[in-house]
Amino acid sequence: MGFFNFLGMEVFKIGQEFSKTILDSLNYSASPYHVVDLARRKLEAAGFKEIKESEPWSKLVPGSKFYLTRNLTSLLVFSIGEKFNPKTGNMKVLAAHTDSPAIKFSPNSKMIKSGYLQSAVQLYGGGLWYTWFDRDLTIAGKVTVRNPATKGLEAHLVHHKDALLRIPNLAIHFTRVYEKFEFNLETNLRPLFATEHAAKLAPFELGADSDIATHQHSAIVKLVAEDIKVDPGCIVDMDLNILDAQPGSFLGVHKEFISAPRLDNQLSCHCGTEAFVDLHTKTEFLKGDGDINIFVMFDHEEIGSKSPQGALSNFLMEITKRIFERTMCSPEAEEYYKASLRRSFLVSADTAHATNPNYADKHQEVHPVKMHGGVVIKTNFNLSYATDYVSSLLFKEIAKICGVPTQEFVVKCDSLCGTTVGPLLSTNTGIKTIDIGIGQFAMHSIREMCATTDIYYYYKMFMGFFAEYHKVDKKFLECQKTLTNYFTPVSYTHLRAHETLRYLVCRLLLEKKKKK
Repeated sequence: MGFFNFLGMEVFKIGQEFSKTILDSLNYSASPYHVVDLARRKLEAAGFKEIKESEPWSKLVPGSKFYLTRNLTSLLVFSIGEKFNPKTGNMKVLAAHTDSPAIKFSPNSKMIKSGYLQSAVQLYGGGLWYTWFDRDLTIAGKVTVRNPATKGLEAHLVHHKDALLRIPNLAIHFTRVYEKFEFNLETNLRPLFATEHAAKLAPFELGADSDIATHQHSAIVKLVAEDIKVDPGCIVDMDLNILDAQPGSFLGVHKEFISAPRLDNQLSCHCGTEAFVDLHTKTEFLKGDGDINIFVMFDHEEIGSKSPQGALSNFLMEITKRIFERTMCSPEAEEYYKASLRRSFLVSADTAHATNPNYADKHQEVHPVKMHGGVVIKTNFNLSYATDYVSSLLFKEIAKICGVPTQEFVVKCDSLCGTTVGPLLSTNTGIKTIDIGIGQFAMHSIREMCATTDIYYYYKMFMGFFAEYHKVDKKFLECQKTLTNYFTPVSYTHLRAHETLRYLVCRLLLEKKKKK
């Protein structure tokens, strides 16, 4: 019972119960399309209305709740506090990403080799590809269909639940290199799903007028058509991922872990969605709020974010600017928008690396990340993460109010550091930003692992960020004003390189605290 007493049995049970919801969301969200689709359903049920980028917006009033999507794989949802004043209001932004490393069907995937039906593939992102071998695999994604009545194109989501494909490993007898697992990314990662012999016993061929017959196997097209209940000849194109057929599940003697695909970064998406919905349906948050609250999920983070729906696009900047323009309906809107950027705060949420006991030497020993240890603040002084003095201090204050423990992560000096959407967004917007996550094992594996309590802490922290940030920032600004007056005689030459006066104030506060 010592472990449970330390953690707190009540929090432990709440974490397990809340994780059931997140596990259901993970098992539904077989692709970025599914992540956005699920979020849309939950937002609609909570009273949020869809708004289109491609249409003019009417005036936005305090108390409004809207969402919009790009390419069906990115989503931005926002609410305007009932006490919002464009001249003084902040923007509170939570950012995540919907994509994960995946194996995808190539545009021309139809191939046959040595008597087996296979699919040519492309690798998306930086996966631990050896974990895809010898797994029961299936398919999911978006299918474009031509409506036979209207001749128009329609989008359907598909997720085939049964095991369908496999990437078979090479037997140990055919290799002399037992210690290393070496394979060719082009030729050895092609999944197979049938033999030519079986295909001849159950023949099916698409018509000559089919849009897809020449570049996709007819058997796959037929299977997909049955799943989405359309005629196979109506399918025009398919954007399909190959993924683990085994659903996510609880793990461990105490059921304290989640084992599932795509925790990076669907955990942030689903916890963010639940927090945003609950904040607006289970509390009277908007009545007392004076800010614009935003949750945005980008696509293509795993491949650099360079797309119309990625973090390097104009998605966030353009939408936030339009919100100000349609709230004020005044020529001064742009000026107040720019001022608001300087007062705003952005939380970049992406899962972090828990210290792996089998590879403890790969982690910096004075910055261990423990499961059940709470939300992780990620710092890198070369700015692979956007965390700085100010954002870290503000975030920790919010966490204290929420009763959420925090821990720190940095990479070893002899290791490479990953990155997130945080540095990209802070660069493009100038908004002060922090990078956070929760600890997990085996990031970018076909199956990853995290702790249930941390999932609950993540959700609770997101709720607290939107609810408490304004109060914490107000106290910080009051403290800064006092100290700025006190330190006015100090020459700017005494500031550290690249350190603004605001950062100096924050650093001096931290140093004073350490001396005590």
